Amino acid sequence: DEETKYTYDTYEIRIQNREDLKEKMEDTEYYNSLLELAKEEYGQKLADEVRKIRDELLKETDKYLLEDFPISEEQKEKYKIMTLKVAAYRDYYVAPEHGITTNILGYVVTDENNKTYVIETIKGFEDEYEEGYEFVVKVKAVNKNQDEPVQDLLGYYYYLLEILNKEKV
Repeated sequence: DEETKYTYDTYEIRIQNREDLKEKMEDTEYYNSLLELAKEEYGQKLADEVRKIRDELLKETDKYLLEDFPISEEQKEKYKIMTLKVAAYRDYYVAPEHGITTNILGYVVTDENNKTYVIETIKGFEDEYEEGYEFVVKVKAVNKNQDEPVQDLLGYYYYLLEILNKEKV
């Protein structure tokens, strides 16, 4: 004694009432065209809802990290792609605003100009890092203080884009 279960989708469409509506609805081609229109409207409504949620979530994140986010050339200077060499060991991070050594083990990095710094973190790199290995990584660096030019590597937030090299030392 098996029970049959059905699932179905529900779509709505509003059309103006007219005298020949009943006959029109009996026309399969007309009915199917209305059904397709209702499905399209429903799909667009869902897409709009998802886009609204996405936009709200982006407000809470750094939307400037999106490759296709429309910003001016001046604004692009605040977001740089960099190649960094990450040392095979970590060191304690020094808070730049206070000059105080923290208990945070940061990454020892060397930039393209051969300047070495200890930076607090590289988002997305935490699970990839292994002590004893030297890395070369491509990162997106985002200016921490959008109103002032960056003086050194400590003025950025870092986001891992790609590991270019990993070598045991």
